[in-house]
Amino acid sequence: MTRRNRIDHNRLVPFDDLIPMAFSRTLYWLTLCILPLSVWADKAEKCDRLYDAAKYHEAMACYMQPDVRNDPGMMSRIGYMHNHGQGVPADPEEALRWYRRSAEAGFPPGQFNLGIMYETGTGVPQDDHEAAKWFLKAAEQGLPEAEEKMGYFYASGTGVAKDYQKAMFYYRKAAEHGNTRACASIGILYDKGNGVSIDHNRAVQYYIMGAMGGDAQAQALLAFKYLLGGGLSKDKRRAAYWFEQAANNGYPVAMQQMVKIYTYGRYGYDRDPEKAEYWQNRYNQTIDEQRKTGSRSVEPPLPFSLPSLTD
Repeated sequence: MTRRNRIDHNRLVPFDDLIPMAFSRTLYWLTLCILPLSVWADKAEKCDRLYDAAKYHEAMACYMQPDVRNDPGMMSRIGYMHNHGQGVPADPEEALRWYRRSAEAGFPPGQFNLGIMYETGTGVPQDDHEAAKWFLKAAEQGLPEAEEKMGYFYASGTGVAKDYQKAMFYYRKAAEHGNTRACASIGILYDKGNGVSIDHNRAVQYYIMGAMGGDAQAQALLAFKYLLGGGLSKDKRRAAYWFEQAANNGYPVAMQQMVKIYTYGRYGYDRDPEKAEYWQNRYNQTIDEQRKTGSRSVEPPLPFSLPSLTD
């Protein structure tokens, strides 16, 4: 070994010299790390811009670049595009493959999407237990949609043993994280006394929270509270208002109530056969779409009996 290449382990580097030397090395390695990340971010942003502009063919080609497609978030997006036929022919099995890669890499939306595939039996045999497994993984990472799903699974005993207390736990987590749909489910648990003591006032509070947040189910439940009482004073005019909001947001039971309102001239509204027919057609179309897609109903059993259509 020549003297030029030999390291003198006995020589101490003065502290003042050590700082700039260490800083230079750190800066050097940070630069090597940051530059590729910056380039990757620019590419990913370009892909997202193409996707947002509905240029799906170009977006898919962009996402499939080797240094982009290996990101778990991009894997989930690629899976979604295969599932919905965006830029490529719809291929549930290919979507499943990408969702699984994303899920196994620990990406919560990828885990949630994989759970949906198992829940609906899309690209894979239907399996509620496997769906629950992936929803739970995403819920444990704080994904609101997955938390709401686990609330539903525990409340209904889907893929897991029925447990209203766990249902309430996950519904509350979802609501805390901004999922307004969970508010309606919490209200139902309070109205029915499932896992908690019956408390109609608390139920109404959650219905109001969900309704103000734009959730159709909560709007319909609040309308029924105004119509039937229990937790607040009856007010048929307010009931009609919230039925209309829920109907406009696609809630079938609320559409049926709008048919009633315009057929018989109820709750402060005049009779209007044309509007009654409009809402009946909207209701029929919504139910047909749910049957075609095989989606679970957004309407769990209500915590009270409905009035007849001629009341």
